[in-house]
Amino acid sequence: EEKILKIIQQQIKMVQQNRNAAVQRLAALRQTHQTFQKNYMALEKKHSVECDRALVEVRKELDDLQQQFMMEMQKEEMGQMQKYFQSMLLM
Repeated sequence: EEKILKIIQQQIKMVQQNRNAAVQRLAALRQTHQTFQKNYMALEKKHSVECDRALVEVRKELDDLQQQFMMEMQKEEMGQMQKYFQSMLLM
């Protein structure tokens, strides 16, 4: 009977040790998950800011190109009008 009691106590001790190890692994896993989630959110925010910054830059470049295009069109129209008026004067 004493042997059986000793075996049961050893088994209880092993179960408690296994449970403690599992609790520690779970705590480490939770900590790792929280760290990952925090880093992921920070990275997502950084990418969002960079994307917004790039979008503003692209819009500015597009506006500049559109303005440059309009200026070139106006110059071309003015040149055509000058040619037309010169041809009218020469007639």
